[in-house]
Amino acid sequence: MKKQIAVLMAAATAVTTVAPAIANADVTNHDASSQKIVDEARKALNDKYDNSKANGITIPTGSSLAKDYLNSKYMVLVNGATPKSIERAGFKSLVNSEYGKFEEFSIDVVDGEKAITNKAITNKATDWYVVDDATKLSTLLESNLSENVRVSIVDKGHDDGSSIKTTDQKHYVSTIKDSENKSLYENDQEVSLTETANKLYNMARKNNEDKATFVESMKLNGKDTKYVDDKKQKDGAKIEDAVTKIEVKLTSGQEYTLDVNDIAFDLKKGLDKDDKEFRLFNDKDEPIVTQDVMDKITNFETIDNKDNKEVELDIPNGDTDSYKLQDVTEEALELSNIYTREGGYNSEGKDFVNSIINAKDKPYKFNFRGVNYVLQTSNSEDILLNTAKIDKDGSGYKLTFDVKVKDANDEAIKKTLQFVIKGDKQRDLYDVLRDLKGTQEVVSGHFNKLAGSNRYATAIAVSEEQFGADEADSVVIVGGKAQLDGLAAAPLASAKNAPILLADEKDGLSSATLKEIDRACDDLNRKTVYIVGGEKSVPAKVVKQLEDKFNAVVVRVSGNDRMATSLEVAKRLNYDGQVNNRLFIIGRDGAADAMSASAVASKPSEKSSEKPNEEPQVAVLKQSKNKDGKVMQVSPILVVSQNGISRSTRDFIEKDLGNVKNAYLIGGEKSLSTQVMKDANIVVKNISRVAGVNRYDTNVEVVKEFYRNNNDKKDSEKITVDGAIFASGENDYLVDAQTSGAFAASIDAPIVLTGKKLTNDQVDLMKKDGRLENQRTNIYQVGGVVSSDVMKVVVDKLDL
Repeated sequence: MKKQIAVLMAAATAVTTVAPAIANADVTNHDASSQKIVDEARKALNDKYDNSKANGITIPTGSSLAKDYLNSKYMVLVNGATPKSIERAGFKSLVNSEYGKFEEFSIDVVDGEKAITNKAITNKATDWYVVDDATKLSTLLESNLSENVRVSIVDKGHDDGSSIKTTDQKHYVSTIKDSENKSLYENDQEVSLTETANKLYNMARKNNEDKATFVESMKLNGKDTKYVDDKKQKDGAKIEDAVTKIEVKLTSGQEYTLDVNDIAFDLKKGLDKDDKEFRLFNDKDEPIVTQDVMDKITNFETIDNKDNKEVELDIPNGDTDSYKLQDVTEEALELSNIYTREGGYNSEGKDFVNSIINAKDKPYKFNFRGVNYVLQTSNSEDILLNTAKIDKDGSGYKLTFDVKVKDANDEAIKKTLQFVIKGDKQRDLYDVLRDLKGTQEVVSGHFNKLAGSNRYATAIAVSEEQFGADEADSVVIVGGKAQLDGLAAAPLASAKNAPILLADEKDGLSSATLKEIDRACDDLNRKTVYIVGGEKSVPAKVVKQLEDKFNAVVVRVSGNDRMATSLEVAKRLNYDGQVNNRLFIIGRDGAADAMSASAVASKPSEKSSEKPNEEPQVAVLKQSKNKDGKVMQVSPILVVSQNGISRSTRDFIEKDLGNVKNAYLIGGEKSLSTQVMKDANIVVKNISRVAGVNRYDTNVEVVKEFYRNNNDKKDSEKITVDGAIFASGENDYLVDAQTSGAFAASIDAPIVLTGKKLTNDQVDLMKKDGRLENQRTNIYQVGGVVSSDVMKVVVDKLDL
């Protein structure tokens, strides 16, 4: 099998797409300065194989290498300058270099849809030339700064310093026929990728709905393949062109790429995630298992060589980094010098991030390290954050993005500032990138910011903070745009040791949300998970997603409206024996009041008796206990009409709950009338109203009523504060507070709802003898919409 390099060529007007790539490998394009390109080329050329005879193209033999650069793990190529200037620098064209002399090595050149023969390459001004010396490359680049020069660094394939791997298992080749010109599916050591593609076609074709398959989708040589609608393939036509790469997605969601020299799969013998083997097809490639078995398959058995013979294989080609020469000034920053997740932004980090944020708006200016810049076109699109990327960088990571600027004092001088932020923690770099893409200024100080690009991503960020891998026992799903349906969800999530995650009313659960469920939750197979709200807020599609992905038992807890839904949640908790002797009552229009109370209602306590009110299902009972096997109890939140409590709700409180000692009305009379108080008195003896003149005052009163600071030795029944969560109190963003309720309860942190600024009473919470006095840890901003003015005050008053 020849080792191929595909050189992709484009017109001069689209030079950003010019990049050489080993066949089927990924190409990453960069804009870079001359010095940056030379440094990368020098590093690549100096990175040698352990075997001094290895060239990355052939299996090493006893022959010495003709040129030293052949021993490098990377091939360095240049084009874009005139052939004369490149040849004057001493570089040979790719086809005339030592690489072009290997019979095992072929070069394919594609220009749009038109294939160009190897012979014609040397007649193109954009021909690729082999760089064998970084110093000569530096000279070439300095003399061609204005030209469309591109340097590409191609990974020839390596693993721990070796260019080869040894295996006793069969491997993939792209050919259809063997050395004796016989049709090849597999021989003693090789399996044809082309015939494997045909085999997958046959296994994937759905002539009727009853035919089971593990193939969800497939690409050949990087191109989409619609196997279901492929009439010719149904009629038995064969793929005759050589296949060098198959990308297949399984119905289980697992994805694989099959390349030349990869170890071959036995497609008839599948494995599930526990490595249990299933025989999937008979000798005629007809399925012999049902679709639900196919959906469990995540891997396959491999195939031994005849007599377990060991063979040496060239390691497949790696990816290509392609650098376009530009007048770029690299500005390096160390992540630890501007931001850490534990400590937040320092002064330098705050100034840097805010300068980029503010440059997006008129007058499009910013200052960096004492120099004033203005964007080249007075347009925020000159800040190229859409192309920003986080890459591996040695043992760490780096965030890279460009800003096209002019010197504010001399606008004739134009350049591209390339910011490179390096650090050890990938997640911290994502935090910085998220803030750079936002519109809210950041604040320096020691607090944690949990925020995503939208409410769904913010819910994921809260879940990631609350739960380590496999620490959650269940998941609670609420509607991302109908949070009123989920007002009572936080206590349920706390009782079930579950994150609250959001579903879109049309699209259901995103791939990112499904991934977070998989990460956070212990095996959900046959365990109960919960949806709070009707199908208008959480569509039926979500049930199927949870069942198909996790084989979970999905329970939808909902009623005809938000009041009935809250009652159903309370019934569920009571059925599972997870209700304590306290109750919270919220007005149907008091969403903010519900968020204020959610952390208190969600605070779990151990059940005094092991026997629940009714015998629950085994699956539910298992999830109703903490890690010590004790049933955890919470306070239900009941949503009622402003004019009174319905008879059915009163009956539930009196007859089903029975042991409620204290009930709290959260909110003023505009939300809960005096009649609600009277109705509550019918079934509960001790009734208290906790309210202020507005949602923010009510929020303060809730914090005062149920929390004490860590210096206060009185009121032992109150929760000792061990942090605080600041989230928006505006109607459009209350969902961030909603997803934080159970998390806040888990760390004994009250939720502080904020407007554009904190009220005086909220500020007083952080002063001497205030409930938040001297708090230094577990301080969180949840959601990207909390204003910087709010967090500046928090940092100042808590001395973060």
